[in-house]
Amino acid sequence: MHHFLPRKLTAIEQISLCSDLPKNIDIFGASDYLLPLPGNYNSTNEDYKAKLSKHFEESKILLKDAIITAENYAKSIKDSINKPNKDKNALNEIHPHIRMEICKYKVLYSKISELRKKTDSTRLKIAEKQILLLKSLYNLAEWLISHPYPVLINIDRAMLKIDAKSFQYDQSMNRELHYFKVAYQEQIMFINHIPYPFRSFTDNRNFLRSLVDSAMASRKANTSYFESPTQEETLFRFFDCGSSPLSKSSLVPIQIEFSPPSVIKWINEATISIAKYDGISINERKEIISIFVTRYIFERIYPKLQPPNRYDPQFYLKRQKILDKKPHEANIPNKYIPQQSVNLPVSKYFESSSIAQAPVQWLKLMQFKVCPLDVAYCIFKTHESLSIMATLQATLNSNGDNSEDFFSKMPGFDDIIDIWICLVCVADVADPRGMNDFIGEWTRLPGFPQRFMACCAYLEAAISQIDEIL
Repeated sequence: MHHFLPRKLTAIEQISLCSDLPKNIDIFGASDYLLPLPGNYNSTNEDYKAKLSKHFEESKILLKDAIITAENYAKSIKDSINKPNKDKNALNEIHPHIRMEICKYKVLYSKISELRKKTDSTRLKIAEKQILLLKSLYNLAEWLISHPYPVLINIDRAMLKIDAKSFQYDQSMNRELHYFKVAYQEQIMFINHIPYPFRSFTDNRNFLRSLVDSAMASRKANTSYFESPTQEETLFRFFDCGSSPLSKSSLVPIQIEFSPPSVIKWINEATISIAKYDGISINERKEIISIFVTRYIFERIYPKLQPPNRYDPQFYLKRQKILDKKPHEANIPNKYIPQQSVNLPVSKYFESSSIAQAPVQWLKLMQFKVCPLDVAYCIFKTHESLSIMATLQATLNSNGDNSEDFFSKMPGFDDIIDIWICLVCVADVADPRGMNDFIGEWTRLPGFPQRFMACCAYLEAAISQIDEIL
């Protein structure tokens, strides 16, 4: 029969069994940082006990300093997390001519800020956990001074750097942050080495003159209006830069009150400045420059001047009533109705041909324009294409009857307004009333053609007629 002697308790187990061990000491949590001493411990060996007590006193001093350091470190992390996210480089003000590269830079900066907050949160959790551990070890060291047990406190291990622990805790996120930082620095270097454009006065003026000449040649009949040329954005980048007349006249960056009088005043001052730079004193050129300037300010301060997009459920329901009707029930004269659309609902009226689809496309396009002149032009083209559609359809429906001349087939106001009402319903513009109000607010803009205003009256009348439906 074998007899087994009971296993001798370790020093840590003995400490855990002490009845007077303070409750704020997590002995098992601290055990990873305690080194049991080899050999037999004689509790009556006063010299040995004195050496142990001295070690615990020194540990207590070191742990106190470590707690202060860790708490300061945790505070700096909290300050970093709560600090407003501010870009010290502010490259958007320094380099307005390379917007796409600035956008890439901002995306990288935003991603770095996001990842930093995540890594800071991880570091803060580790720091707070380390503070609790150090305080527990501090309390243990204080207790062991008067209750010396054969263990050493491994302070170096307890004070392992938080950044190292954080990297071990989430290596993938830290690697991702590193990659984004490298890309961010490379993007800054790339931006700073891009040559500044528009440095030649002669080249700049020739470019401006060629664009004004091209716009003059493409004006719409009896107006100074022209559609945006492909190089318009390049012209706007010239207006942005420090060598432009707008910069030298302190008109950019744009810092004005966003009201019609202030905007129109700015447009007039900018037009004079650029016309002087152009150097050719012809009034028609000044009108062209005024339109360029008007587009520029609405583009650059978008969406400050845009109307709020409002949803009107009652207007939507009234619109639906019209869409469900047949064309003649919506008061469209028979001569303007294609044979294949007679028994179809109004919702299908503009699908008979590409000519019939044009008014819908032009009206929908207006909601994607930011300059009131361009919005009004879309409405002008809507009315023009609507008139052509109706006249051609009346000609087709006449079956060769030449008793009426071409002009007699053109719709009068009463006929065209009913077609306009149907058009507004079919186009399903998000907020037609808001777009109409937007145009009305800016009719005093320089170069706003009377022809455009007259066509805008049809949109306003159509909206009013729809509102009156019960």
